Amino acid sequence: MGASTIVGKGGSAGSAERAWRARWVQRWLDLTFLHAAYDPRVVKPLIPRGLELDTHPDCNGREKAWVGLVGFRIAGTRPPWGPPLPLLSSFPELNVRTYVRRDGFDPAVLFLTLDAPNRFACAMGRILYKVPYLLAATEHARQGGFLHSSSVRNGSLPARTEFRAALGEAIAGERGSLEEFLTNRSRFFALWRGVLLTASVRHPPYRLRALRVERIESGHFQALGLPPPEWAHACYCEGVRSEFSRPAIVDEGDAALHPAEPA
Repeated sequence: MGASTIVGKGGSAGSAERAWRARWVQRWLDLTFLHAAYDPRVVKPLIPRGLELDTHPDCNGREKAWVGLVGFRIAGTRPPWGPPLPLLSSFPELNVRTYVRRDGFDPAVLFLTLDAPNRFACAMGRILYKVPYLLAATEHARQGGFLHSSSVRNGSLPARTEFRAALGEAIAGERGSLEEFLTNRSRFFALWRGVLLTASVRHPPYRLRALRVERIESGHFQALGLPPPEWAHACYCEGVRSEFSRPAIVDEGDAALHPAEPA
């Protein structure tokens, strides 16, 4: 499998980015974005070498690192040329993420943990994209104007999270806003066996609504060594269709990207 450069540090897009094509397609439904603001020094130890923590001012104008708790339902997982896959197509997910940058790349998501109850989906996510999927008893559902999400995880990184939130009014999500910073990300990074990998994601802009958190118990942040979160922002999207590129290895020498071999 030949290597193909996409972007070099400070360089321009290469042939692989121009020839971008989806390798997987999904629908994301009833997305809930709950975010806590931290002093960047608190979150920095979670950031792999080669990435920089991306920050945004809070309502008081102080630069903060943002850590998100994102719950949603995945449906219709399939290759772009085929039908949804048995055993992998649909399941709820609850992930913890933060935001990073690297020279020459779009602003990106860094996944810290991803919970799902589907053993096959967890295995495939780890194999194909090297993201830290963990098997958990995860639920996520909308009932009228309310969202309920929960996840209980055992094993080597036990944690429990549950929240209930009420839907509010539409949010504009204007350019430069906190909503754009938290949701408008077209790339993610993952660290696997000391190797930094990345993939690009494409989907229509989120149509956001405000979300009022009525009850929350969150142990997932503490499981990562973070202090108890002070929740600062919450929003919701009914759903989008998403596409993923092939994962690629980030070369520490020149920030070139090379296709990742399956594990």
